[in-house]
Amino acid sequence: MTPQEFIAEIGPGAKQSCIDTGIPASVTLAQAALESGWGGSGLAIRDKNLFGIKGFPPEWTGPVAMWPTQEWNGSEYVTVEQPFRVYDSWQASLDDHARFFFVNQNYRPALAVRGRPD
Repeated sequence: MTPQEFIAEIGPGAKQSCIDTGIPASVTLAQAALESGWGGSGLAIRDKNLFGIKGFPPEWTGPVAMWPTQEWNGSEYVTVEQPFRVYDSWQASLDDHARFFFVNQNYRPALAVRGRPD
C-alpha cells in the first residue's frame, strides 16, 4: 500500500477521531504510518492493529495475538513475545487508539495542550 492509499483508507477515521476527541488527525495518521509501516506490518494486516497497542488485562479484555517485540530489560534490548490487541477493522483500531489517550495516564500532559501545538 502506498502512503497515499494508506491516508485515503484511514484519513476519514482519523478526521472523525479529531472531531470527537480533539486529537489532531495528523498526529493519528503519523503515528499509524510509523507504527504500522503504512499499513504493511503483519500486526496491521493480520490483526488490524495500527498502533502496536499491547493487550494486557485488566485494561484489555478483547482478543490478543502474540507477536515478538523488542523490550528494554534495563541493560539491553531483548526479543520477547507479547500480547497485542486484535481488532475487527482498522476503524476499530483508530477508535481504541483515541480512547487509549484518555485512559493511559502517560498521555495526560499531551492532552492538556492538544489544541495548542505551540
